[in-house]
This record gives sequence, structure tokens and C-alpha cells, in this order.
Amino acid sequence: MRVSILYNFPALAGDQHVQWALRFIQSYNEHPPGMEHDTIVALNDSKVTPEITCMFSSLQNVTFLERPKGEAQDIGAYQEAAARFPCDLMVFFGGSSYLRGKGWLVRMVQAFIKHGSGVYGVMPNRGDARVNVKPHLRTTGFWCPTDLMNRYPHRIVRNDQRYAFEHGSICFFEWVKSQGLPVLAVSWKGEHKWEQWDLYEGGFHRGKQEGLLCGDRLSENPYYNHP
Repeated sequence: MRVSILYNFPALAGDQHVQWALRFIQSYNEHPPGMEHDTIVALNDSKVTPEITCMFSSLQNVTFLERPKGEAQDIGAYQEAAARFPCDLMVFFGGSSYLRGKGWLVRMVQAFIKHGSGVYGVMPNRGDARVNVKPHLRTTGFWCPTDLMNRYPHRIVRNDQRYAFEHGSICFFEWVKSQGLPVLAVSWKGEHKWEQWDLYEGGFHRGKQEGLLCGDRLSENPYYNHP
């Protein structure tokens, strides 16, 4: 089984993104994935430099995806990586993502093997029809087969399409569900359907969030409402 992870790095976006990248790398080294994989680092608005190569040198089997124009930022990078680097399973991480426990990749793969082709994530949101937010898994920590991402009928090429992909009019997760495939939140202890997303112990913004395999800037205190 070929597994890849993708980390989105807006290299020229400022010091905050560099600090987030360093946190991701530190958390990766402190919490080993538990299995072999390839790593794709998407460089939005940038190209490979010796400094960037050195920064990511401790990750497994690194390939850099240069995106000098950075079209559609993270979502554009996810779609381009899925098309260019096909594999059985690809895990997508945003710029502020970080890992929260050893064996996180093993746990992700276990859920995928158990339930089959579909989309899985760590930080779910049940949606809010009042503000046109559909139920979704936050796009800073989710995984699916690349062929599923490649079959999604919309190409995200502009920044204003990114949230429509995540939770809006062309919601990727709603489309996956319409194909009869699972859309599940995954914690250390289980896999959870939409009806459970606000209920299971240690979930996103619940208690100490002990169930999260990874986190991001919105899983940190103080919490605030955000899709």
C-alpha cells in the first residue's frame, strides 16, 4: 500500500508560516508516523531553496511540489498533488497543522482499511445552514485515495473557491457522500459518523481534545467559531 502525506507551505507568506512549518516538523519528529510513506511539500508562491531543503530534511522521502503562482493556495496544492503523485492514500495537512501523538499515520491507515474508499478527517464540523456552511471535515487534516480527489468534478483555481470546496456550494465532502462513500471523523479510539461529530469524547473543541490525531491553529485555546 502506497501512502503519501502532503504539507502545504506558503513559503513567502511571512514569519508566521515559517514558525508553523517548524512546529509541524518538530511534532513529526516527536511523534513518529509509525510506517513508511512519501512526503510531498507543496511550496506555494515559492521554489526550492537550500534552506527549505534543509528545513524539511528530517521527514521521510521528501519531494517538493513547486507552485510559483500558488493558485488556490492549499486546496489547489491538494488537487495538483493528487493528480501528479497518485497513491492509495494521501493525507492532506495545512500550513498550521501539527501532529499530536505517535503512530498517527498508522491510525489513519487503519480507519481507511476498515471502511474502504471514502474521506476521513480529524476535525469535523456539523455545519450551520444559517450561514450556508455544510457539514465537513476541516481541510487542515484529512485523507482519501488520490483517485477520489481526482474524480471530484470541480477544479479549484481561485482563492474564492477554497471555502466553497471545504463547506460551501461545491463541498467536496458532500460530493463524496453523494457517491455512497463514507465521510468519517477519526479519533484515536474510533471512527465517527456525522451524528456523533459533536458528541464523542475528546473530539474537536471538546474537553482537552484528547482524541485528535493532529491539530491546527483553530484547535488551540481560545477557541472561536469557525468552519
